[in-house]
Amino acid sequence: MSTQISGGRDRGRRLHSISAKIRPTSQKLRLAIFSILSDLPKSPRVLDLYAGTGAFGLEALSRGAIHADFVEVNARLCKIINMNIKLLGYQDRARVIKAKVDQAFDSLLMQYEDNFGGHDGGYDLVFLDPPYLDNPWEHILGNPSWGLLMKPAGVLVAEHSTDMILQGGYNKLVSRQTRTYGDSAISIFELLEN
Repeated sequence: MSTQISGGRDRGRRLHSISAKIRPTSQKLRLAIFSILSDLPKSPRVLDLYAGTGAFGLEALSRGAIHADFVEVNARLCKIINMNIKLLGYQDRARVIKAKVDQAFDSLLMQYEDNFGGHDGGYDLVFLDPPYLDNPWEHILGNPSWGLLMKPAGVLVAEHSTDMILQGGYNKLVSRQTRTYGDSAISIFELLEN
């Protein structure tokens, strides 16, 4: 399956991919998400969880994100993400973390303590797209680390099957809207300010 950037500086650029049992977020769905999120800060800091080929985070970089972190457990996909980062010239604005998402929180919190103090908090935008057959929602969305990892009023976009109904809130993450696109749905959560 061919994946390309749908907007911003690199619009139309094709990304490296692999023939594997992955389901990249479609170009149509990425366009819809960024249209919905048009009021994000001009240069957001982005976290792409279950990153796959990195299409979402790379899309955010193309659209002006200041930095994107990609978390992916599959070594082959991490290599593809790094190839795509190099292809688009984002080596100084991106980092790939090879880890399971739930295990990546410790690394991300260490980064927060080391680097984010001077950057007014953590991530403005988080994208969470686990395999549709998985159900990590309670564990991942309920993680108390979001209060540190996300900026106040930060946004988390969860892509999931239309068969999966997410709760209205998890700790400080509160659902603002859910939209469906074919067999995919996106639920948009906002981090409540203290």
